[in-house]
Order: sequence, then C-alpha cells, then structure tokens
Amino acid sequence: MQSSALADELFQGHVELQHGDGWVKPWRLPQSRAALFPSPDEGLLARAEITSGVRLRFATESQQLRLHFQPLPTSAP
Repeated sequence: MQSSALADELFQGHVELQHGDGWVKPWRLPQSRAALFPSPDEGLLARAEITSGVRLRFATESQQLRLHFQPLPTSAP
C-alpha cells in the first residue's frame, strides 16, 4: 500500500489548518487569531474546531483507501 502525506491543498472548506507533530487540524475560524472571537466559555471556538463541511479532495484509481484520524474529545453540552 502506498502512503501519502496530507498536503494542505487536499483540504477544502476550512479557514485555517493547524499543524502538529504528524497531524493536521482544520479550523472554520482563524485559530491563530482566537483573541478576535471572544465568547462565553470559548463556545464559538469550540464550534469552530468541529470540522463539519471540511473535506479532503483528491483523485485515485485505488480500490482501497485508509485514513487515520483522531476524533475530538467529547464535551458536555
């Protein structure tokens, strides 16, 4: 099986990508400017890290695809 690194160009529907050691986290608000979006209990930023609408877009002729991900921790409403 061939491996490919996640390139920023593959992500669509995000505002910013946060990179860490071997991971990429899409944001729907600019996380680097979080101070511009104050809200009680950081609720707005908590919703901005939920990646609904963010997608990976690519073409392949492969019959199999494996994607490793880590879900966000759940929080009480």
